[in-house]
Amino acid sequence: MIRADRAALILDEVLEECSLEPRTVTLSKLQSYSEYRRERYSVQKTVLIAVLGLFCLVPFFFIAPRFETELVSPPEAETPVYEISLQSSFPVSSVTAELEGHQLVVTELGQGRYSVNPTRSGEMTICVKCINGQYNSETLTLENIDGSPPELIYYEKIEEALVLHLKDEGSGIDYSSAWGQLAGGSSLYPSSHNEAEGTISFPFPPEDLNIYISDLRGNTLQLVITLDK
Repeated sequence: MIRADRAALILDEVLEECSLEPRTVTLSKLQSYSEYRRERYSVQKTVLIAVLGLFCLVPFFFIAPRFETELVSPPEAETPVYEISLQSSFPVSSVTAELEGHQLVVTELGQGRYSVNPTRSGEMTICVKCINGQYNSETLTLENIDGSPPELIYYEKIEEALVLHLKDEGSGIDYSSAWGQLAGGSSLYPSSHNEAEGTISFPFPPEDLNIYISDLRGNTLQLVITLDK
C-alpha cells in the first residue's frame, strides 16, 4: 500500500506534468501515468541487467589458454613424441607447432589432448589459441633428433659424371652407404664424393637410375634419376 503522503507527492507530480489544476485529473489519466512509470522502470531494469551481464563477460575476453607439454615416447625412440594437454575449459580455436620456421603436423587425440612428432633437432614452438583471440606458447629445445633422410638439392652432369648435391641437417650423410641400381637391374656405385661440398659423383648412367643414400642414423633417401630419351 502507498502511504498517504507518498500518494500526495505522486498526485502533485502528475498535476504539474500535465499542467492541470487540482481535482481535474481523471482516473484514466492517473492509470496512464502509472503505466508509463511501470514501463520506464522495466526498460531501466532491462538495460541495467544487460550492462551487468557485459561487465561480467569482460574478463573472459582476456583469458589465455593453459597447457602442458610432456614427452611420452621412450628414450630409445628415434624421434620423440610430445603430448599437449589443455589445462583450461575455455574453447580453443587452434593448436599449432613450428620447428625452425616449418609447420609440424599436430594430431588431435581427443579430450583436450594433442600430439606432435618432430623429426629433427632445433627450436620447437607450440602455440595454443583460444576463440577469444588470446594465446599462449612454449618453446622447447630439441637435440640429437634425426628422423629425416638426406635431401637432394640438385644434380648435374659434369663431363661423364652424374653429380648429386646433398644436405643433411641431422646426423650427417653416410657417404659409404650410397649406391644405385640401373633400370636393367645391375648395380652402380659412386666414383667419388666430397664431404666439404656435400656431393656424390656416379659414372653417368646409360639408363634411368635408382639411387639410395642414408644418413648416419640409417634414414635412407631413395630417388630416381630419369634420363631424357
